[in-house]
Order: sequence, then structure tokens, then C-alpha cells
Amino acid sequence: MNSHWLIVLAELVAVTGLIVLFAFYAVTPARAQSSRPVGLAPPPAFAIAIRLLAQGRNIEAVERLRDVESSAVYRSTSYAPEAVYVIAHIYRDRLRDPIQAMAAYDLLATTYGLDTFPHKQAAMAERKALGRVLDAANGKHPLYKILDFFVGVTGRRSYSFALALFLISTLVRLALAPLSIRQFRSAREMQALQPKIAALQSEHKGDFARLSEEIKKLQEKHGVNPHLGWIMALLQAPVFFAMYQAVQIYQYHSGAGFLWIGGGLAAAHPQWLALDLGLPDIPLLILYALSMYVSQSLFPAADPAQEKMRKATAWLTPVLYCIWIGAHHTASAFVLYWLISNILSTAIQLGGVRTSRSLAPVVS
Repeated sequence: MNSHWLIVLAELVAVTGLIVLFAFYAVTPARAQSSRPVGLAPPPAFAIAIRLLAQGRNIEAVERLRDVESSAVYRSTSYAPEAVYVIAHIYRDRLRDPIQAMAAYDLLATTYGLDTFPHKQAAMAERKALGRVLDAANGKHPLYKILDFFVGVTGRRSYSFALALFLISTLVRLALAPLSIRQFRSAREMQALQPKIAALQSEHKGDFARLSEEIKKLQEKHGVNPHLGWIMALLQAPVFFAMYQAVQIYQYHSGAGFLWIGGGLAAAHPQWLALDLGLPDIPLLILYALSMYVSQSLFPAADPAQEKMRKATAWLTPVLYCIWIGAHHTASAFVLYWLISNILSTAIQLGGVRTSRSLAPVVS
């Protein structure tokens, strides 16, 4: 193993540690204790919320119960999940807001240690029932039907949702492969042209119009398209947002799992592992972040200044993505789609590298 790969391996270990740390704090808030501290009185907000509910002031009751959830005194006790459970009932039965009710049930499933929470089984059963209601309501949406078609193609088993995401991601990447390869080649050729561009900058210092004209001529001479990057981003944006919306709509489809997601291990550790593909999953998030780091590390820049910047962004970008996705409690189905898409994109780029080595023009 050469020194380059030893450095990459050391960086990978360091990045893994950072991602695990940030994922833990971003995705997993404080868990409830297994029992209530002796002598700790019930939160006064409970009594206040009951009075507010009797007066029909539902939103105010929810606010008082959220005070319990966020309280430094009660958030590490079983009073916090009880408050969240009541919030779920208020949204479901009084405010008729199934989305907010499901968010409360998801919070119970992913955040708190519910070993001694007296309504644990009831809460999980209610979450499944509400999920079926939401799934039926979303069934008429065109994006739901498209995703459901691929789920049907893969046999409608517990892993069919994951296979459908793989098929869609593969089709999208294959459709965009010619442009992706062209974009990657153009980027590498741009790197090769950097010394000549730097020379032009020195030669035409202070004459921006002449410099722009000469750079344009240089790029045209070597067939480099500087606009291909944003064109690719523009083409992929509709697919990206459509897939995000499709996953959001389809996430309540019951029984969707993937490897450890939805299995017995997930049921034992719901604060770390997703109970289904509609919930966040820390290991899958870490795998996605690592795939980002590896894909960026495989293609070093020729220019020393650009290589320094690439090394900085190679580990910073995955960590920032990890924090953002974790903070927004993104469904693991969408993270899985990103992971598959990133792996396929990296494979296509590697193919482009091998081709460009034999076909790329010599910059002279």
C-alpha cells in the first residue's frame, strides 16, 4: 500500500470519528431514563394542559406539553415521552393534523428510551395505524404511483422499497451518464489548463476583457465547456426534488425495511437504527457521508492549490451534510437513494477517468 492510500485511510478513520460524533448529537437527543427520579413531582404543565384542553385551547395545551419535553428537569425522565404522547393524541384527535401527529409518534420512536414508558406498545400500534391512513391518502399522487410501480416490480416485499430506490437511481444515473462523463472530463481538462490560465492572468493583468477573451479561446481550443457543471446541476435538480417529494409521500408505506432497518436490532435500538425507511437511521447516514468522502478522495486535483482546497472540502462537506440531514430527521429512504446515487456516480466517474486517460487530448 503506497503512502497516498495510507494517508487516505488515516483521513477516513478521522472523518468517521467526526461523523459519528456529529451524527450522535444531531440525530439523537437525550433519551428518557428507565424510571422516574424518586421525589420528582409531575410537571405542573400537565395540569395546565388538561385545563386548556377542557377549554378547547388545544394549541396552547401543546405548547405547555412541549415545555415539558424541552425542560432540563424533565427531558431525561419518562415525563417527556408522556408529554409527546399526549401531543400526538391532540394533533390526531382534536386538531385533525395527521402529519404533526405522525411527527410526534416518530419522535417517540426515535428519541426516547421507552423501556418503562407505560404506553409504548399502544404508541407504536397507533403510529402504524396512522401511517396506513396517511399512506392511503397519498396513494393518488402521481409520484406515489411511480414509486409504487417500482415497488410492485420488485415483488412488494419488505425490501422492495429499497430495491425500487436502487432501480430508480440506476435508471437516472444511466440516463445522465453521457453528460456526467463529459462533465468530469471537462473538469479534469480545466485542471490541466490551470497553468496556461495562470500565465494568461499574468500576461493580461488589469485587462479583464482581453483576459476573458483569451481564456475563452483556450477553452474552445481544447474542447472545454466551463458551463457543463451548472447545466448538469440544472438537469438533476428536478429529479432530486421529485425523488425527495416521492420519498416523503411514500414513507408511510408500512413494512419497508433494508438490511438492519426494520429488523429486531432496530426494534432494540430505535434511537440509533430506523424502525422503517420513513425514519432517520444513523449508520446509513454515516455510510452516505463516508461515500461522499471516498468519492472526493479518489480524484485528486493536479494543481497544488486546488488539491489543498479539495482535501479540506473532502472531509468538511460530508460532516456538514451529516449535521444538516440529521438535524432535519430526513427519512432513511432518501438517504439510501443518495447513497446509491453517489456510488453509481463515482463508478461512472472512474469509468470516465480510464477512458479519458486513453482519449484525452494533450494540453500543449
